[in-house]
Amino acid sequence: MILYALAVRLLIYRDFKPGALPQVLAATGRSTALILFLLAAAGPFSWLVAESQIKHAIGGLLGSISTNPAIVPNLMIGLLHPPIGPLLFIVSSVGRVPLGAVMRVSLPFLAWSIVVPALAIVFPPVTTWLPSQVR
Repeated sequence: MILYALAVRLLIYRDFKPGALPQVLAATGRSTALILFLLAAAGPFSWLVAESQIKHAIGGLLGSISTNPAIVPNLMIGLLHPPIGPLLFIVSSVGRVPLGAVMRVSLPFLAWSIVVPALAIVFPPVTTWLPSQVR
């Protein structure tokens, strides 16, 4: 795949100079290292969470707060958006954009992440309308 991308850059676009290859490989290595570091840190953490049975404690806690099934998607919204979302760190690093700028740009998506589930909760037929049109 890498050779194909390199061939396209050299032969079709003709804007890549072979002398720039070390810098490109170094930048790719840094980006890959960041992503692999996050994955490597997530592995032991997930093992720790599984071994300590934290999911049962959290499930019991959330179950005591509410039995509403909409609580799981709403919790995911909190994990995917500022200030915690780990994907924001990856996007910031790969795009070489400050984390604050990435967070500002993601805010409209946060708004839709709140509006769409709210519509599904208030008007449940909204979620089944499109599938019912396929038949």
